[in-house]
Amino acid sequence: MGVMEVMGLEPPILSNVPSTEPTVELLRYSWNLVMARLGTFVGLTAILMCGGVFVVVVYVAAMFMMGINFMKPAPAPTDLLGPQLALAVATAIFVAPLSAGFYGVVFKILRHEADPMKGFSAAGKYFLPAMTLQLVVALFGVGSTVLWQTLLGPIIAVLPNTLLTGVVGFLVYLIVPAMVGLDLKLGQAVDYGVKRVLSKPFSYLGYFIAAEVMACIGMVGCGIGVLLTMGVMFVASALLITGIVPIPMAGNPGAYPRYPGQASM
Repeated sequence: MGVMEVMGLEPPILSNVPSTEPTVELLRYSWNLVMARLGTFVGLTAILMCGGVFVVVVYVAAMFMMGINFMKPAPAPTDLLGPQLALAVATAIFVAPLSAGFYGVVFKILRHEADPMKGFSAAGKYFLPAMTLQLVVALFGVGSTVLWQTLLGPIIAVLPNTLLTGVVGFLVYLIVPAMVGLDLKLGQAVDYGVKRVLSKPFSYLGYFIAAEVMACIGMVGCGIGVLLTMGVMFVASALLITGIVPIPMAGNPGAYPRYPGQASM
């Protein structure tokens, strides 16, 4: 019985492909694949980072328009509510769909499909659900920040707010890759993704943290190296969805993984 039958979901497209459990081998393969196709992943990361830069510009512009000096602490948490809401909306519109496009390319690479960059069309196909998910998560983060800062003050509030938003980030991290990789609707992807991570929370949490650390290794030093490593996070998540198991290939650490049935090909 497959994972999706156990979870009581309607069989989606590609439901015949078993999911993969998180392992160190998958993390290792994610790194090797990104290093072997640096041109592709650097380009995708650059596109994503351009979206992030634009979002920051929107945030700073909102602060300027509202007469807020970001060099000085705000008198009250609600004083930054306007810029934070602008940041949440801009992130949902300009960054979340780009992430879906990133996953679209990754899945095409993992499945040996021709012209993997065509997978970036997922940014348009899943624009609305990806935006909606990101907006809900971002608004939750804004509400959490205001609540904890109001109750505890800006300094003490950092710890509980970071923990709470971190838990939410962990719960949702498989939703977009599931949506793109299995062509699920948003509700199905939420059900699938949350149940997956809660089925073995410690295993998935360790995998999630390790993938995030590996993806951010490039930030050491000047930080520009993140262009080289950010793709690891996307590949590591996508591998959990596809059911593709990396097959060791002598002398070619960047070789594509294959479906179990293709091992002899």
